[in-house]
Amino acid sequence: LFAPFQGERSFESLERGGVREFFKAEFPDVLALLGDVDESFHMSKTGPLVTVRCEKYNFKSTVMLLGDAAHAVVPFYGQGMNAALEDATVFDELVDKFGWDMDKVLQEYSAIRAPSCSALADLALHNYVEMRSSVVRPSYILRRFLDRALHAVLGDRWLPLYSMVTFTRMPLDHVVAARDAQDRAVRNGVRFTALAGIAGGVWWWWNSQK
Repeated sequence: LFAPFQGERSFESLERGGVREFFKAEFPDVLALLGDVDESFHMSKTGPLVTVRCEKYNFKSTVMLLGDAAHAVVPFYGQGMNAALEDATVFDELVDKFGWDMDKVLQEYSAIRAPSCSALADLALHNYVEMRSSVVRPSYILRRFLDRALHAVLGDRWLPLYSMVTFTRMPLDHVVAARDAQDRAVRNGVRFTALAGIAGGVWWWWNSQK
């Protein structure tokens, strides 16, 4: 359960009672599977969700951060462990490139991974909002359709966001930049289509008056 610690609908308010009523109202389809939900709730420890951001992942040539020590993220994108494994992969590639010159290796490691993992933190937070409410919006459903259709036509020249994150080695700050470019292209395409439709309608009306 993800909720604020304090407030009207929060862990604090549930601690005072009404757990079963809350789950009956919000999650009626799973209530029967939870057993004694009141007991389970009060026996479970409430923990915070945290995001860790570091400007650099190294100190000179002696210290390197990787994994959650460098970039802990909330779990809504399912990429935390993948990011840690990619840290190790990038480090290994840089050792192949520079040998054991740790000044060069760690400087380059920070330059590559810090912007990428900061972008991952933003994507994870954004995906919570997407899963919570965006998935039922017609605009979201239309955008998913457009992504699939454009990918089918253009191939790797148009990859959906999740495909770029999950199935490529593209740094995630580059992924975000590519997604922003796609968003601009879609907006411009919608504007052009709307203007073309309006112009066509005006042309048809004008000719019908003759």
